Amino acid sequence: MNDAYNWNHTLSSALSAHSNVSFILSAGDQINQTSVSKDADKLEQQIKYAGFLSSPLLRSMPVATTIGNHDSKSVNYSNHFNNPNTATSVATTEGKTDAGTDYYFTYGNTLFVSIDTNNYNCATHENVIKEAVEANPDATWRVLMFHQDIYGSGYDHSDSDGIVLRTQLTPIIDKYDFDAVLQGHDHTYSRTYQLSSDGQTHSSYQSAPKTNTDDFSAYLGDNACYNILTNIENKNNVVNPEGTVYFEANSATGSKYYQLIGTQQNYIAARSQSWRPTYSVIDFTETTLTVKTYDAATNTELVADGNIKTSYTIVKSVEKEDLKKEIESAEVKLGEVKAAGTYTEESVQKLSDTIDAAKAIYENAESTTTDVASAVTSLQEAVSALKPWITVKTETILITIYLR
Repeated sequence: MNDAYNWNHTLSSALSAHSNVSFILSAGDQINQTSVSKDADKLEQQIKYAGFLSSPLLRSMPVATTIGNHDSKSVNYSNHFNNPNTATSVATTEGKTDAGTDYYFTYGNTLFVSIDTNNYNCATHENVIKEAVEANPDATWRVLMFHQDIYGSGYDHSDSDGIVLRTQLTPIIDKYDFDAVLQGHDHTYSRTYQLSSDGQTHSSYQSAPKTNTDDFSAYLGDNACYNILTNIENKNNVVNPEGTVYFEANSATGSKYYQLIGTQQNYIAARSQSWRPTYSVIDFTETTLTVKTYDAATNTELVADGNIKTSYTIVKSVEKEDLKKEIESAEVKLGEVKAAGTYTEESVQKLSDTIDAAKAIYENAESTTTDVASAVTSLQEAVSALKPWITVKTETILITIYLR
């Protein structure tokens, strides 16, 4: 039951540090028991699902999960999770696993779509995605979640079975303009550059060919089916980017880790194997999507190899009037925390300095769009970074935790 104990510990740690969490996402493998050929196996699955759901914190915290390879072999998954807008038609369920089907939901200004990539029929997934997008045309952000990591950096999934669906899914993700993809399976941390489909026709695969064969060489060639859209120079803030960023957030329980693959792939912007449980927090506003990954024991932000920050922000089109609104909102917040007197002097001063810097950018006629976007992001980060002497509620954010 170490998984359940460590999962509870990560939840407690994360939610104590981020008390304003709205709900939890888990990118698959809520359990580690795959076989259900014997009654004892089925019982073991039930015990492990009970462990996943055992935390008292989950009695009042919604959880959105996706089907991992360890979940996919039985109905026990769907017996434990009541997912909304589940696929039911032939077109949206063909090839489905015993565990269940794809589904989608919205929260605020964001559309979330969860697909079961143990089902290799990607036409099925596209039908669900199309339905979700058409039902929510005004969503500011689109986030896709699935288990198998088509753009990861762990050994040995990221160059074998993890990329089986890459040639099929990449053009679909591109077509429906997803901002971010949340992946599991690889048990490492990684973040890609902004990626898009290369627009070429590639072979589809149902399994990875054996290594050291001509078929495997062709397989790897087909899987170079993407374009890197941001500069090779690593950036933690991107403004109005094309393409999609893919995240892999390691293990939240610490029960299983994988080595990083020997040679870092060219699509990877940041990666790390800290051999410690981690979790990620996603914060959405009308103009920004920010993902930060934390060490579960210390709640400090994870730093990737090469001293690269794991914090990553996408900024959509921002005008000076948007910056003005952010300044006004930050000034109200500054007044509130000064009146309360319960926040650290350092974090309050940081917010005050950030407001002054943002005002200078607003008043400068030569400020660029990037300057304005960075100022908006800095203000939001300074507000989020306010540290209370005592626990207080702040604005709602979303935490994303990958179990495995």
